[in-house]
Amino acid sequence: MLPILDVGLFDNNGNKSLVKLIRTFIKKYNKLPNSQEIYTSLEPVGIGGEVRDRLKFICGSPLQKMDDKYCSDMIESFYREKKFHGILVKQAEHWHNHEMDAVRAMIPEVQRVLAFSLSTNIGQEFIQDAVEMMRRLNNPEESIPTRISALSIFTNQNRDPGKFHGGYYRAAVSLIFGQPNKGKTLCMVSEGAFAIENGYNVVYITLEMGEEKIWNRLAANVTGKPHWEFFGRNEEEVAQELNDYATMVSAKIGKPYGMFRILDLPTTTTPEEINTYLDEIEAATGRKVDLLIVDYLGIAKPNKGGANGNNMFQDGVEKCEQLRDIAKKRRIAVLSAVQFNRTGYHNIFAGMENVEGSSGYNNTADLIYSLTSNDAMNENCFRMNIILKSRFGPAGKSFSTKCDFTTMRWQATTPEEEEQWQVLVKQEMEEQRALRAGGGGGKRVPVDPSIEQVSPGSTGNLRPGTSNNLLTGRKAS
Repeated sequence: MLPILDVGLFDNNGNKSLVKLIRTFIKKYNKLPNSQEIYTSLEPVGIGGEVRDRLKFICGSPLQKMDDKYCSDMIESFYREKKFHGILVKQAEHWHNHEMDAVRAMIPEVQRVLAFSLSTNIGQEFIQDAVEMMRRLNNPEESIPTRISALSIFTNQNRDPGKFHGGYYRAAVSLIFGQPNKGKTLCMVSEGAFAIENGYNVVYITLEMGEEKIWNRLAANVTGKPHWEFFGRNEEEVAQELNDYATMVSAKIGKPYGMFRILDLPTTTTPEEINTYLDEIEAATGRKVDLLIVDYLGIAKPNKGGANGNNMFQDGVEKCEQLRDIAKKRRIAVLSAVQFNRTGYHNIFAGMENVEGSSGYNNTADLIYSLTSNDAMNENCFRMNIILKSRFGPAGKSFSTKCDFTTMRWQATTPEEEEQWQVLVKQEMEEQRALRAGGGGGKRVPVDPSIEQVSPGSTGNLRPGTSNNLLTGRKAS
């Protein structure tokens, strides 16, 4: 970088002094100075004194450990480059001397060099590696917690809330299937806010709204203040308030407050490009990402060279698989959303057959739940949620939630609100049965209205053979 680091690029006088000193040192000694050489070369007073203090602070800060994978990749690349260069030199000599048999004889050597790896990953043995497998199963950091208690229960594979919290699992893609304008973005921001308040680091990729719009929703969610109150307020005052709040939460949870990084990208963005941004964010912040939220998957594009919209089914499969590949390689959780098509717009029981665009999402995602409502539910900001697919627990479970559009929070309903919600669900069922009986067309109605559910206020449980009625919470006969 030094050849292009002109002193005039810097506004800070201390930085100017550093650049001048380093360039003079290189010119004189033909090498870069170390920190001690820079420190002793600076005057202890004036600008030099300020820079000395800054250097002392930087050099005294703990450095992040080298990543093992990065080191092994560098060693592998160095080995392959040097060995391959030697092979090319020998092959060039044989070629020049028309020794084609010798050229062909070196092909296996080329293959060995290209296949060189320091990896010792040979999988896990059932009995020999049982301790390691149990450690992974019992790791509470395997999933990012959700604010919604019912969703936590249904995805808590251990069924012990004291040990595990369920939610959004690492190395997996979770999708929200929802009707337009029902709160998918609000839901994802709210879940991201809950994650950072528990010390997890979140990257929020927005392909629709501007960064300041997502920030406004997040600020309202975290502080519990109406989102409109942030308009017109003093910027420094708000920043200090949020900083004080983060400090208080950090002391409470015993670890740093989570990072929430918002990144506005074009709708042509691919998973491969998102992965590059994650690399840059982790390198710049020194924080490892725990949860990636993409708002939203339906309008993203697959990696170049893929379906690119020519085949809608394959388009969905590729985007979802590529995101899950990122989740697996980085050991992070991925949350995104997809819209229902027109047949699911006004159907609170909409399912995977109503997804917009590609049913490839259905086949690929690890956790899918719906977010729907009708006019009656909208008046109370209620939402109907059904787990449509889950690799971490039972599917076909329903629960009620509520969208608070004042503080932008997605939250569980109270027992009283759930009773009111169940009445509205019953009314919708009766209306659809009447419509079908009259020969009208129809929305999908559950074949068995006793879908087991667990929400705050219900008496439901997850024990086999104890199904609870969706409307009453009592055991089904």
